[in-house]
Amino acid sequence: MPASDSDTETIEKLFVFSIEIELRAAAIYLAFAEYFPSVPGLANFWLDMQEDELGHARTLEDIRSALPPDVLQEAAPAEMWQNMQSLQKLISKDLMGGVHSLDDAYELAHELEFSEVNVLFNFLTSDVMTFGQQADITYTNIVKHQQKLLDFNNLFGNRDWRKGVPIEVSN
Repeated sequence: MPASDSDTETIEKLFVFSIEIELRAAAIYLAFAEYFPSVPGLANFWLDMQEDELGHARTLEDIRSALPPDVLQEAAPAEMWQNMQSLQKLISKDLMGGVHSLDDAYELAHELEFSEVNVLFNFLTSDVMTFGQQADITYTNIVKHQQKLLDFNNLFGNRDWRKGVPIEVSN
């Protein structure tokens, strides 16, 4: 049933919010790329994570644009709306204020990548979208994106090492 009230919890609003989250994560990863210039390869790692987030935002925008208006105005499932509200609380915090070391950056990235963000993304790219093949590709991309973070220790160093790498802020 189409929504008529601007306060209705719609699929469209889930898309808008999800795109906002992906762009916010991209901005965080861009900042991280600048925070640790003395660690070889680390800026490229964070820039790669940023590019993934921008790709996720583009994917969501493409799907949203392809959906008929009546689908976008359908009521969002209560569980997805609750996930979105939980995420709103998370991203309304000063996420960068607690980042003082590479370990803090890694932990924030981990919190973002393994939170309700992906539950919401998966819902919008598979349950809402009827193009199954595209949904499978999207899911594979998310798994690869998360795996990059899981491979971090092998690429750069473990938690003890990360704790010893402070942010280098240039003035």
